[in-house]
Amino acid sequence: MGKEARLRKEKRNTFLTRLAKEDPQRFNSEWDFRIGSWLEEIRTSFRHGLIEARPVFNVLDKALNLLRECGDIAMKLQFQRTYNILSTECVRVVAGHCGNELNRLNNYVFLKYNPKNINGSKKK
Repeated sequence: MGKEARLRKEKRNTFLTRLAKEDPQRFNSEWDFRIGSWLEEIRTSFRHGLIEARPVFNVLDKALNLLRECGDIAMKLQFQRTYNILSTECVRVVAGHCGNELNRLNNYVFLKYNPKNINGSKKK
């Protein structure tokens, strides 16, 4: 990583950390923008028939590392949501090339351990 890229990364991390502390609502908005970019990166990684799952999951790792660098407040605000959205998309994209059974298995585990069922009502 070059000097300018490193400085941009540090500036971005400082900005996001400050937002998480001072204005959580704006932090959530900024983070949603980044999630959208990562989703697009995941979706386009398999467009040309390249079946390499690891680079797809590297996007998830990159997002969670950035969130971790932003501090505990940011982690509390967005960790679970970020992990759920990006990991589900990674599995969905890989399953589209390997077999949709993988995606069904991922959804089954999510629904089984999610405190809300499909309709949004709490389990008894």
